[in-house]
Amino acid sequence: MDILVVALCAAIGGADDWVSVVQFGKAKKEWFSTFLKFPNGIASHDTFGRVFQILDSKVLEHVCIELLQSIAGKSRDKDIDV
Repeated sequence: MDILVVALCAAIGGADDWVSVVQFGKAKKEWFSTFLKFPNGIASHDTFGRVFQILDSKVLEHVCIELLQSIAGKSRDKDIDV
């Protein structure tokens, strides 16, 4: 889970390769540590690459869509001025 969350946040933040993802994760580790465990620290760029190589992209896409829809639903329930 840690790898997926860091990669998603890093991509949103503009990271476009695994080295940038790791740099982003290390720069934001204190914040990430408020809700992620990192038992072995931030993974290496090689580990990020291997994890995403074995993931089924269709399943990942489905999970991300469901996550974003659930977040969007929660934000609609609150009064948010945009």
